[in-house]
Amino acid sequence: MITRQKNQPENYDSLITDLVDNGWDRSEIRDEVVTLLLAGHETTALMLAYTVHLLGKNPVVRDQIISTTDKTDIKNPAKSLRQSTLLDRVLKESLRLYPPAYAIFRQPTEDVMLNGYEISEGTILCLSQWVTHRDHRLYDSPYEFRPNRWNSDSLTPPPTGMYFPFAAGPRRCIGERLALIEGKVVLGKILQNFTPESFAEDTLEVIPSLSTQPKDPIKIKLKQRN
Repeated sequence: MITRQKNQPENYDSLITDLVDNGWDRSEIRDEVVTLLLAGHETTALMLAYTVHLLGKNPVVRDQIISTTDKTDIKNPAKSLRQSTLLDRVLKESLRLYPPAYAIFRQPTEDVMLNGYEISEGTILCLSQWVTHRDHRLYDSPYEFRPNRWNSDSLTPPPTGMYFPFAAGPRRCIGERLALIEGKVVLGKILQNFTPESFAEDTLEVIPSLSTQPKDPIKIKLKQRN
């Protein structure tokens, strides 16, 4: 497809055409597409699994969202669900407690001085979302599921680096927006049809692998709504 559009650019009008026109080579385009379609699949599934678990353990929040999704415009449900600020807060809090990426790693390409620390070229730096997102110096009651901590009416500007489930900077996850839109629409549709209950432990034990995997299966019951 990439080769075809390079050879006949006048016949196509697409994102790939724009990337080719802006100098992206074949491997760069392929890597970004793989990131969106493959890497985003597992992380979005994990985000939804952890969110359904948290809602199953917090029926008050769950019922608030169900009430919101029940008011969705049936003629355009995807658009209505994407615009839900409550779903935004719930997903944001879920990503704080259970970020699909346990940590990210960076290597400086030259010697640098960072906040008084000398870091040599090639040093491997680990920045853990899991640790940072649960730091009591940054969050009140950091182990509690409290979506309203992200209420714009009460939220003061967070310190830089306080929250980064999709990493940060120029190498921030390219699929962030897609994952959040998918998450809101799928979660909304689940709650329109089912009431989730979680029979797992309140705090899940996870395995810090390439992604944040639950150690044991998350036992969820989906009760059909009338």
